[in-house]
Amino acid sequence: RACNNPPPQCGGGGCPGSATQVGRCDEQCCKTTHGSYSVWSTWTSCSCDFASGTGTTHRSRTCLSPPPSCGGNPCVGAEQETGRCDEACCKTVNGGYTEWTPWNTCQCNYTEGSGIQNRTRSCTNPIPSCYGKNCSGEDIQKKSCDELCCKSIDGGLTQWTTWTTCNCRNLTQYRFRNCSNPTPFCFGLPCTGNKSDVHKCSNTSNCSQMNNTLKTCSSPYFFIIQSCIHAAWLILPVAIVIAISVAAVIIVLKRRQSRSTPASRKESVYENEYIYNSKEDEELYEKMG
Repeated sequence: RACNNPPPQCGGGGCPGSATQVGRCDEQCCKTTHGSYSVWSTWTSCSCDFASGTGTTHRSRTCLSPPPSCGGNPCVGAEQETGRCDEACCKTVNGGYTEWTPWNTCQCNYTEGSGIQNRTRSCTNPIPSCYGKNCSGEDIQKKSCDELCCKSIDGGLTQWTTWTTCNCRNLTQYRFRNCSNPTPFCFGLPCTGNKSDVHKCSNTSNCSQMNNTLKTCSSPYFFIIQSCIHAAWLILPVAIVIAISVAAVIIVLKRRQSRSTPASRKESVYENEYIYNSKEDEELYEKMG
């Protein structure tokens, strides 16, 4: 405060008391605080780049522990941090087809005489992975193979033949048919039904002559003659073998006899039976022995 109310004049004394007075005003003042970071947050989920198979993750902190105030210094350092997480990421692989397999065995429909062949390929070269695209295009192909198939034909019976001549021994006649109208083909069903038929003769007139013949054949004389004929046929091969053996023995004996004849006897024989007409005859004689 000032001593001017009024000021001392004319030798007056000064104002009593202090001209100044000091008081507290803390509530109106701040304290300087320097900024400090909080602890790091947890790492975020890995953010993957599937095209390259890499990934990144992040964490952050704030300059609020405490914040700078009353002229305090700000926090020192980065508020965010980035890390790698490649091991948590995959690389996108699009699917690719294998080569076609060979055509399989023709699958025939014998009812229609047609067939189909297949071949396949699979989307495993490579297998699509990590959000990769599936293969595009067909994985199975089909083609006709009718030329390799046949059409089933079930067998059919022919018409019956005419009845055979009456068998006079049992007075029966026969007729026949076969499975060739048509013949079963290409897994077709065989014929059903009998292929032969028999019944009693309705006309036995041709059997009277046969009965007479049978009576003749049943006589004792006929049996003897027939037995002799059978015996002759059995003996004939044996007789032929014996005749050939005897002829061979005779030939061997003659050869041995000719070898054992003395030389002088040979000469006398040849002298009596051969007359020399030339030098060639002499040479021929000498060669003969």
